[in-house]
This record gives sequence, C-alpha cells and structure tokens, in this order.
Amino acid sequence: MLKLSDTIERKYLDSIELDEWEIETTSGWEDIASVSKTVPYSLWRVDFKDGLFLQGADNHIVMDYRGDEVFLKDLKIGDRIKSKNGTSEVSSIQDLQKEEEMYDVEVDSEDHTFYSNGILSHNSISVAAYLLHQVIFNEEFRIAVLSNKGSSSKSILSKIKRMFEELPIFLKPGVIEWNKESFELSNGNLIQSASTNSSSVRGESVNLLYLDEFAHVQNAEEFFASTYPVISSGKTTKVIITSTPFGMNLFYKLWSDAERGRNKFVPLKFNWWDHPERDEAWKEETLKNISEEQFNQEFLCLFQGSGGTLISGTKLAALTFEDPISMLNDNNLRLYKEPIEGHVYLFSIDVAEGVGLDYSVINIIDISSSPFEQVGVYRNNHVSPYILSEIAYKLTKFFYDPVIIVESNSIGMIVAESLYYDYEYSNLISSQNKKGNEELVAYTQVPGIKQTKRTKSIGCSSLKTLIETDALKINDFNTIQELSTFVRKRQSYEADEGANDDIVMTLVLFGWVVDQEYLSNYTGNDLKADLKAKYLRSQENDHLAFGFISDGISNQEESVDLFTFFR
Repeated sequence: MLKLSDTIERKYLDSIELDEWEIETTSGWEDIASVSKTVPYSLWRVDFKDGLFLQGADNHIVMDYRGDEVFLKDLKIGDRIKSKNGTSEVSSIQDLQKEEEMYDVEVDSEDHTFYSNGILSHNSISVAAYLLHQVIFNEEFRIAVLSNKGSSSKSILSKIKRMFEELPIFLKPGVIEWNKESFELSNGNLIQSASTNSSSVRGESVNLLYLDEFAHVQNAEEFFASTYPVISSGKTTKVIITSTPFGMNLFYKLWSDAERGRNKFVPLKFNWWDHPERDEAWKEETLKNISEEQFNQEFLCLFQGSGGTLISGTKLAALTFEDPISMLNDNNLRLYKEPIEGHVYLFSIDVAEGVGLDYSVINIIDISSSPFEQVGVYRNNHVSPYILSEIAYKLTKFFYDPVIIVESNSIGMIVAESLYYDYEYSNLISSQNKKGNEELVAYTQVPGIKQTKRTKSIGCSSLKTLIETDALKINDFNTIQELSTFVRKRQSYEADEGANDDIVMTLVLFGWVVDQEYLSNYTGNDLKADLKAKYLRSQENDHLAFGFISDGISNQEESVDLFTFFR
C-alpha cells in the first residue's frame, strides 16, 4: 500500500551535514545527521488541547495514535496524535495562507522519529552494517530492503551508503549505479529499497530480504503472501524482520510462533537495558515524557492492543493461540479440537452480507466443563446468509446437536428463520422483550436473539469476566487479534478504525447468554453463578460437569463426514 511519505518529492535549496547537534526523540537525545532547506511550502498551524501546537508544511507528516502517517492539512478536530504527552487531541487546524521555506531534519533515532515542538514526527544501524557486509563479501548477491514506508527504507539505504563511503578504499568494490532507491556494485551485488506493498518484489529473485517495522505494515497478510514465493524460491534465501510491537497482528504471530518453535525464524529481543548508556535514571526521565503504555511497547517490546480495549492489556499479552488441527472449506473453517460425543457445544453466529466486507462467523464453544473452550471458528466474508445457514446445520451433525444462538437484528434473521423453519432445528435459542429487557425464551414466533444496547453492555461485561478469569479459553489467533482492537467508543465497545470485530461480537452474544438464567436451566447448571464465583475466587475450582442435550432424532441418511463435506 502506498504511504503518504512515498508521495512526497522534496525539493531542496541547500543541505548541510551536522555532527554536534542533537534533537529529542522517543529514545532520548540523538544526533542530527543533516538539515536540508526546502523550497517554499504552504504553512499550516495545528493546536492541541494540552497546549502544544505545531506549525509546518501542509504535507508535514505526523503520526496518529496507531502510528499511521497523517498530513497536517488532513488532520481533523478530535484526532489524537502521538506527542511527548503520549497522545494529544487536535483542537484547531488553520491554513495560515502563506508560504515559507522549510527545513527537513535527518536523525539517526532508533525508531526513526523525533519531536517537533513536542509532537512526534518521523525521520536501523546494526542491520544496515550487516547488509553492507553481505554486498561487499559476496558475488551476484541481491538484497531487498522494505519498510512500512518508502521513506524509511530509503533512510536505511542512505545509512548503508554512508557506511560504504567511510570504508577504506581497498574494501570498496566499484560502483555501477548509485541513486536514492538502489545501488549496484561492480561485483554484481545490488541493494534496492521500497515500501511494503504486494508488488514490491513480486517476481524478483533476492538472496536476502529485510523487512523493517513490519508490525506497522498495513495489509501485512496480503503483502507476506505475495512476497513468500520470493523467499521460498531460493534454498539459501535469508529473511530478517525487525520491528517494535504494534498490536496482535502478523508480526505478533510470527514472533509467537518463533518463540514456540513453530517456524524457522530465530527470535531476538533487545530491551532498553541492553543499551550500554541507559540506566534507571534514563528510564525515569523517559517516563516523564511518554506514557507507560508507550514505554512498554517501544522499550520493553511488549505486545499490546489498542488503547482502551475491553480486555486488559496485561491479559491480552498473556493470551496464547493454538495451531488448528484441521483447516477446511478453503481454510474458512478452523478446528482446534475434535468433536467429542457427550460434550455440549454452543454455536454463536454473527451474519454478514457476504460481499467481501464484514465476516460471517460461527464460533464453536465447548460448554461441557469449566473453563469453556473455543474449539472451532468458521469465518468467511464471501458466504451468503442462505449458504451460511446450510453450513451451520451441517456442522450440527458433527457437534452433537449444539445449542445455537444467532444475532437476528437485521440480516441475521435470514439464518435464524432458515434454521428454525426450513431445517426445523430445535436447539435454536430465541429471546423476547419483556418490560424493556431482552430475555431468553423456549419459544417465540421470531427466532434468534435481538441485540440491544443493554444486551451488548451485559455481554461485554460478561465476556471481560470470562476471559480475564480464565473461564473461557481462546484458541484462535484471529479472535485474539480482534480482541486486541476491540475498544471503547463513546458508551460502548467496537472495532478500532480499520479493524474487524465479527468474531468478538459472537463472544459478546455468548457472554450475554451465559448471564441469563434460562441457559442455566437449559444445561442443568447455574452458569451465571459459576461465572460470578469464578470472578470472586483467586484460583480455579475443579471442573464442573454439565449435562448434554439431544432431541433423540438421528437421520442417518443426512450424515456426512465432516472432513468430506468441508474439504
């Protein structure tokens, strides 16, 4: 994906190198490498509620609270921007209606950023030295340097080139090509830089691929899928990935898998105390300038969710995912445990239109014992509601007639009615409104469960308790990823901007159902009381046994092997 910084072509009037000046960054005071004077640009001013302000070019780039680039001119009142105070909220934006010459600063900070009047602006040395060594002492060796922004990869290439210039003459091969995006040496070696988009190195052959700030890459899954053929095409191709953590995304998954020996990457972590010039005094001074959450992410390398998540950051960091034992139906169905006869299962269903946007989800939860356990997830954003009801019904044959709950506010009604009327499925739970409150009932002419502000609020509260007291075991990576971006907005919770919450909403619905007495009667156990006791206890109790449900009807002619149906 093209980044803002990739679209800017700076025109400089003059540039000078500096060696005695420093600028404040997120990692302390760092050397300024150079300052360049630009042609005149439109001057804008942004003021923030905490008293900070910034004047700069209309296309000066700052970073929002997620770390994404934003032009000054594109900011809106209420936007939260990274600053010395953690984040600062925009209170006003003005076009000052004049042009001035600007100054660009190049700084060798660890995270490529520096503070402009307290506002974080964007500008990796060990890896750069290694890459330079590879192109000097190999032959016909190609390196691709990719970062979340084109400007960042060019900055890394610039560092490599400066190192090359400082080498003694006897170590330097001849130079064939020397430009901002690549350089080629007479020994046939080449280094090229680009941003991380799906076509960056597609179809090319590289010996070493370096991915910088990978946690901040948008659509990382798409990029990695398109790039992997380049990695796998050579038997000796090496891959280096560096980044500060930024939520539970693909970088988090690659790192977690590496720590558990599930992939071939070797995990190496460097914390702030590994720096020889940092001590507790440095930590205390740094914490005065940035929030503890930001410090934990940038300097303790802790994986955290977005700010204000329903589930606490500490608990999110402790959640672990499992590899599916089976991936069926074009990987849309991920199973984590085999169905066990005698166990009671619950399907929580959230329905989308199937046009490639939101996902339709069937979350399969084993409620036979404490803790409850997520044993499967069907997730597909191209399946129609009519096909989804067929898939759900087929799955009931393998999970021993599970309890089914369907959110039926809008398009979900199609699935609820189809299961109830077309397939005559008897274990479908419904709700009806009594005196302003939604309650579970045994029968209603309107199948499914209506989601209201109240049911969602109760469901969120119950889900928080379920997960934070280990009363619900989550096995699915996509679920953990959605939980890490399920944040408070106004008086409720929903997906952070650019994220999904379809799986989480099936858990919110499940949380509300667990809070109802009717489900306890349905299973023969007081789930609500058990959840409350779980919350109050400091350690887990013994597993509680649950009954199981069957309508006593088994149609052998309709029986289909699960793996045959979904393969």
